[in-house]
Amino acid sequence: VIMGRETGNPVYGGVPNGDIHELMEKYPGRFSGFAGICPHDASALAEIEHCVNDWGFKGVSLDPGWCTPAIHAHDERIYPILDLCQQLGISVAFAMSAYTGPDLTYCDPSLLMPVLKKFPRLNFIICHACWPKVEEVLGVAAVCPNLYLVPD
Repeated sequence: VIMGRETGNPVYGGVPNGDIHELMEKYPGRFSGFAGICPHDASALAEIEHCVNDWGFKGVSLDPGWCTPAIHAHDERIYPILDLCQQLGISVAFAMSAYTGPDLTYCDPSLLMPVLKKFPRLNFIICHACWPKVEEVLGVAAVCPNLYLVPD
């Protein structure tokens, strides 16, 4: 899986979705793409549809804590993205750890629990497994079957 990165943050940088598509084309069947989407981007939904419908991407990658301005993963401004992902039948990955936001509230999995329940047909992937809040995210995963953890 190649995770796109788009935050609107010039310090953090990004991985353009077009670059991911280029690798997928160059090595067919070898890679799956996740579109990097900035929740603040007015064209976010159109970009998701383009990446999924035209390029065959399998999911969306969000780094809300690194966006400019930073946004929590449970913020309602992300709901239209989550709703579209659920409709398209694709997964959404959030980067959540001590290093993916301005403070530890950006990796608090208990704050994400209502979102997991609001979108029960959407598979959520938490990259970095909310470190250092690993025990807490394991508890959330135990009661939310649509949550998957990547302990990288």
